[in-house]
Amino acid sequence: MIRNYENQVTYEHLINNPINIDFDNMADKDILEIYLAFSTHQNNVTEQASKLLSHFGTLANVFDAPYESLSKVSGITKDIAFRIYLFKKLFIAYNKSCIYSNVIIDTTKLQVEFLRNFYIDDKVETAQILCLDNQFGVLQHIIISDDKPNQVYIKPKILCHAIVRTNARHVILSHNHPSGDTNPSSYDIIATMQLHRLIALFDTKLVDHYIFGPDDYCSMKSHNLLLEEPINGNSYWPTAPS
Repeated sequence: MIRNYENQVTYEHLINNPINIDFDNMADKDILEIYLAFSTHQNNVTEQASKLLSHFGTLANVFDAPYESLSKVSGITKDIAFRIYLFKKLFIAYNKSCIYSNVIIDTTKLQVEFLRNFYIDDKVETAQILCLDNQFGVLQHIIISDDKPNQVYIKPKILCHAIVRTNARHVILSHNHPSGDTNPSSYDIIATMQLHRLIALFDTKLVDHYIFGPDDYCSMKSHNLLLEEPINGNSYWPTAPS
């Protein structure tokens, strides 16, 4: 039983009565009460769960709700609102980890198919990095640019941090041209050269730099715009205009 003799789901009762919880056969209210009891260590969460479901309608709507909306519900403290808001963030991170697990993208076709999903209906240019291991297994996908209209401004610090944190052995760069013209600009070429030099400092290989449009893509490597080995020399970083 998930409830005590007073018909409540409490942290104390759950801890003292370990059970195999079968969420498939539980009502939304029971599931929400279990989550609130464990996450807040409170012994009476029935009222909070009822108010949340009354306000948002379903369990999914509760966990999809923004923090501001959650904290405005009567009886829901900022602490509880944040714990509910945090749950979805953790779930997204978990889901990404599951998606990346055992995913090998060692051909251009697989790389394009994987990356294109991140640019569907994207109206703003975005630069992204895909960190891979020795076997071209996906480690992490990260946005490395500011959201600026019509041009991408890459943040080298984010790129470096991603490589070090994941111990990536291969890296794929990508960005999009919402206009549909996937030909690389002079800025794209210069930036890629400098990023190639930077990535090489970590004993990591830049596999390719893909430019995506709504219906097409460009591989800078296949257009001979990506040298096998970066050229030594002083780095010049294209910067955003002041």
